[in-house]
Amino acid sequence: MPRLPFKYQILLGPVIIAATLSGLIWFNLTQFQQIKSQNETIRQWARITDRMHLAISTGHSMVRLATSLAKGKADQDDLQFTYLEQSRIFADNIQYPECFDRMSNEMRNMIKQAEQTVRYTDNIDPQEVIGTLTALLPRLEQQYNSWWALKRGAYIDYYDNVQSINNRLLNVSLSVLALCLLLAGGTTVWTLRSTNSRLRKLAGDAEAVCRGSLAEIPPPDRIIDEIDKVTECAARMTNRLLKVVAVEKILQGAEDERRRIAMDMHDQVLADLTAISRKLETVRQRPATEHTAQQEEITQLEAELRGAIQGIREVIDDLHPHNLEILGLAAALETLCQRICKGNNCPQFYLGIDPDIDRQLNKLQAITLYRICHELIHNIIKHAKCSRYEVNLRMDDQTLSLIIEDNGIGFDAKLAPANGHGLGNIEERAKAINATCHWSVSRFHSGSRFELNITTNPLDS
Repeated sequence: MPRLPFKYQILLGPVIIAATLSGLIWFNLTQFQQIKSQNETIRQWARITDRMHLAISTGHSMVRLATSLAKGKADQDDLQFTYLEQSRIFADNIQYPECFDRMSNEMRNMIKQAEQTVRYTDNIDPQEVIGTLTALLPRLEQQYNSWWALKRGAYIDYYDNVQSINNRLLNVSLSVLALCLLLAGGTTVWTLRSTNSRLRKLAGDAEAVCRGSLAEIPPPDRIIDEIDKVTECAARMTNRLLKVVAVEKILQGAEDERRRIAMDMHDQVLADLTAISRKLETVRQRPATEHTAQQEEITQLEAELRGAIQGIREVIDDLHPHNLEILGLAAALETLCQRICKGNNCPQFYLGIDPDIDRQLNKLQAITLYRICHELIHNIIKHAKCSRYEVNLRMDDQTLSLIIEDNGIGFDAKLAPANGHGLGNIEERAKAINATCHWSVSRFHSGSRFELNITTNPLDS
């Protein structure tokens, strides 16, 4: 079964329940419509029977009035006025559409003829009225009784049907509500299990990264929802972190290897060369007789040997600066600036370094900053053609800033040779300690400026 996006999983339960309840509402409306239809039928039968009953009662009144008119009683005007009213009521009710349309053709023709006879006129014949109504009223009473029976049957059917519909509505509503509860519980459990398993895996991977147990997180095959996006971001960040850790381990391994080589050269090569120097000193101190040329050669060899010893010391110091571990970064940089350039044409330098900078750095950060300064100062002396350069290393809150600038000819970092490794090495070293760096124009009238920033936390040495 294909996996649904997270938002669709959340909406699935409410949508199903809403659709089910909509069906229940539609069902209830249809049942209520049936009740309404039957109720209207009952009302119609009630109107029909009431109209017919009123017509029959009025017809009997008209018979009594016509009898009184036929006897010639004194109040003829009142009787005629009353008859006029009764005849109008009789005509309105007997020809009421719901009643008239339900009669047979014969009955309708009979009523039309009777209505012409019993309608009030100045020369109305009471005897004809009595005869007509006497013949018509039994037929109307028979029709009334027939309709009354139909009305009673409709009442009985109505109440039976209402009871059946009520029972049906109750059973269906309870069943649908129970189904909605089951669907709500089922979809909720399914959504929780599906989402919780994915979030649990993502949380486990994140916890492993926090513990330092770095392992590659496989990205999702498809990006379907926000959880997949977070998983993909976590995978990409973990892979980047693995690369950074790998670079850090490589740099740390390189520093360890330099330290081992420096110790070997100090303990073996340098010791051997020192012994040779002492032997040459012993030979030189012998009395000079006829071996003047040999003595000069020995003196020259001794000078060359001292130069080799000094060169080896410088190589050892470059491989692993002991001053950095013993005296700290400030002293190591000062020694570097004094040693890296010898002669009268060397530029002046200024060091502005916070005295407690070493407490803010770990070993990797300190050695990396030293290597970056070494590379930059070497490039300044070799290429900048400057008379002064400055090295500033300051700490502002938790942000360390390294600024090196000179008053030389300057250069554009974007136009640096593609086959050069100096600038690339500096950038890679900066990335290894999560630092950012960039080049710009120096504050002097000419020259270049290098700035490195890194956010640090105070660490115990």
